[in-house]
Amino acid sequence: MLTTAFLKTNFKISPVLIHVFTETIINPINI
Repeated sequence: MLTTAFLKTNFKISPVLIHVFTETIINPINI
């Protein structure tokens, strides 16, 4: 159950992290 909750939160946060990650790569000056 703990792993499922962790995966669910990770799945929700993942797109945001990917977005920030790509933004940082595309525009490194605007951190």
